[in-house]
Amino acid sequence: MTIEHSCLLIFAINIFLEKENVYSGSNELIVSQLLSNYVIFSLLYCNIEKLKNCFEELQLICKSEGIKACGRNFFEKWILLLLYENKYYLLKISLQLRRLMRHLIRRLLRR
Repeated sequence: MTIEHSCLLIFAINIFLEKENVYSGSNELIVSQLLSNYVIFSLLYCNIEKLKNCFEELQLICKSEGIKACGRNFFEKWILLLLYENKYYLLKISLQLRRLMRHLIRRLLRR
């Protein structure tokens, strides 16, 4: 799924939830967590050459739709903070380091 299709999906979800009047209270927290998970997933698995475009589009979506940052662990909170604070290069380095560490751990476990 392209980022453009993902944008449309997020807009459709928000419109539906607001229309059904379920985007409030504890449901708002649950929905924010799900949307944050989507944003994190999109950044973690985005092709590094397309990261700048993905970063800008996700940042626009998060700001326009008022998606709250709801990371479950330190790294997720860090990634969302960098996105919301417009720290692209720090985000890119963080993602590259994560990928490198995962690669090294996998190689060590294979031996």
